[in-house]
Formats: sequence, C-alpha cells, structure tokens
Amino acid sequence: MQAASTETPRSARSGYDLSFTSPRRAGSNKSSTSSETNSTPGRKSMFIVSLIDNRAREVGLAAMNLRSSDIFLTQFVENSTSYSNTCNMLNIYDPVEIVIPNTLAASKIALTISQTFQNAKTTYVARKLYNETKGDLVNTLLTERRLCADK
Repeated sequence: MQAASTETPRSARSGYDLSFTSPRRAGSNKSSTSSETNSTPGRKSMFIVSLIDNRAREVGLAAMNLRSSDIFLTQFVENSTSYSNTCNMLNIYDPVEIVIPNTLAASKIALTISQTFQNAKTTYVARKLYNETKGDLVNTLLTERRLCADK
C-alpha cells in the first residue's frame, strides 16, 4: 500500500476523490490501535465507517471523514477467517462509529469488529439501506462531477 502524501490532491480537497488513500500522515511510524486513539481527548480521527459483507466474502467499506466530508470507498475480498484485512482497514480509519447491517449482527465479522474496536460505537441498521444500484449512481455522479471540476 502506498503512503499518503502530506499534500492533499486537488480532487480530495474538493471532496470528490473516491479512490482509497490512507487518512494517516505519511512518515508516521507510530503504530496505534483503536483503544489508544479513541480514548485520547481531541483525537484527530473523525471517521464514520459503514461496511457490508456477502457470501463470497467481499467486503464493501465506505469511510466518511466528519471534519472534511471526504468519502472513501473500497471493496476487497476477505481471505482471512479472522477478518484481519477488514480490521486492518478499519484500523487505518480509526472510526468513532461503525455502521453494519442488522443482518450481520450475529455474524463473525460483527463479533470480531465489536471485540477489536470496543471504543467505537457500533450501530446496526436495516439491510435495505444498503443499495448497490443507488450507490453506483452516486459514485457515477460524483465521478462525473470530479472530472468536470478537474477540467
């Protein structure tokens, strides 16, 4: 994974950068865990993360920075039975809240997340709120808007 540069790209400043970038500063070699940073007053991370998992073990993740309104979207295949890839992704964002569909409430992914990120609020919402078609439409509109802004 590439380290994020300290210079914010123009598309990220405009709020339409949908590619994955790390929200942590480049050159930061401090390894922090959720419990270290969540208990710190004036914490730097202000992300709400929503994720979904399917039978093919594909995990979709959307992270919104509450300070800048930037949204980061990613999708990956979880090869680990311990959901280590998902936990690593969540650790990058150090979320204050994690939103999960209620259909996954009793699943291994939800249990792993709640045990690993005890200081993050876990919220369960109706599965019907996750809509791939509407998500694709929003992604397309934001991409078109970003392309127009870059011209």
